[in-house]
Amino acid sequence: MKARKFSKKHKSSWRKHIDDADVDSFFEDKRLTERLGKPFELRDDSELFTVDTRPGPLIRESILAPQLGAENSSLRCFQGLENTSAVPDPVIKRNTIRSKEQRQHPILKKKNEIRLKKGILKKKEIVQLQKYFHKRVSCLEEKPRRKVAIKEDLWAEKSDEPSKLSKLKSWFNETTVLHTVRNTSDLKEQSSYRPSAAETIIPSFETPHPGISYNPSFTDHLNIATEVSTLVTKTEKEERHLNRVTQQMFKQISSDKNEKNWLQEMAEGLPLNEPAVGVANNVDSDESEYEAINPPVCRDKKKTIKQRKKQLRLKQEEQKRNEAREQKKKALDICKIKSLMDEIKTEELKKEKKSLKRLQKSAKKFETPRRVGKNKFTVDGPIIADISELTGSLREIVPQGNILRDELKSLQKRNLIEVTKPQFKNKKKKMKKYRLKSHQETKDTNLNF
Repeated sequence: MKARKFSKKHKSSWRKHIDDADVDSFFEDKRLTERLGKPFELRDDSELFTVDTRPGPLIRESILAPQLGAENSSLRCFQGLENTSAVPDPVIKRNTIRSKEQRQHPILKKKNEIRLKKGILKKKEIVQLQKYFHKRVSCLEEKPRRKVAIKEDLWAEKSDEPSKLSKLKSWFNETTVLHTVRNTSDLKEQSSYRPSAAETIIPSFETPHPGISYNPSFTDHLNIATEVSTLVTKTEKEERHLNRVTQQMFKQISSDKNEKNWLQEMAEGLPLNEPAVGVANNVDSDESEYEAINPPVCRDKKKTIKQRKKQLRLKQEEQKRNEAREQKKKALDICKIKSLMDEIKTEELKKEKKSLKRLQKSAKKFETPRRVGKNKFTVDGPIIADISELTGSLREIVPQGNILRDELKSLQKRNLIEVTKPQFKNKKKKMKKYRLKSHQETKDTNLNF
């Protein structure tokens, strides 16, 4: 096959059409040998093997081999910084920072070595050695433990008052104190209230009613039956009341009538039945003029000195009459001390009754279940058997109720578990359906009612 011709005008065309894969592979092999050294085929036996002339110590390689290798090898964290390449440094002469000993003059270095061999030390070196030995001796000596004087009890309950503003709280506003203490360590965040089992006196097990027994007496069974009947009538009455004040209160109308009423309400106030062009009413010029409520003040109509004196005299007489009325009222109040004392006593009795009711109400809270979650605790009525089902034998009676449900209700009643409702997980999301305005069907409605 004839070779294809190509342009040789530029370097780019040479690079494009010439195959230089063999050149690249040659340079890669060369770089590899520089990095890893000569291949094993070209190396001498002295470079690959060593001859042991002395017997080494008998060491169990399986135990001490890692420890011996670890002494010579560097840390793993620094192995990435080591140069493992056999490529020589391209820069032959590189600037290096010499240490203090390397910078010393060779004559001075030799003099110092002779001085140290003779045991002659400088004053500075003697002081450094003394400090070092003193520090080592002080570390080896046993020091007695320092006793810390305890000035206050760390576990004692501190007062709720802020320490910095306790003296000034009498004339500080509560919001000001809170605003100031917010940026200090004296602020104590109030934790959210959550009722617990410690705040209730409801027993863990309540004795059941004797009428629930499989062979109850006639009076016990009659008592529990009356309780259940009253509870049922009460719930039915509440349901009727809710139905009366919700559903029966509003009229049920059709959709057409509802739409007609809506149009009538929306068109309220629009000039639909009035003529298009209204006739302007004749308005009198006198009515359009602005009239002040108070008559205009004239210089000639101002009060005379006689009138002003009379006005002042009448004002003073009115003040005197008011003062006399106040004095008379005070004198009468002194005579009414007995009746006032009776009123104070009645007010105090009312306050005592209110405080007693409040205490009874707070004590009753411990006897009733609290609201732990969003759902309220509801008491289920007792489950009783019909008279025809009572056989008097424990083997023949049909079991009623559920022990597990009763225990769950007991835990909820004692504020140990939150009251929950059954969750239905297989809930399908309702897709919202709507119609575009351009596709809606408009009805011809006459707005003239």
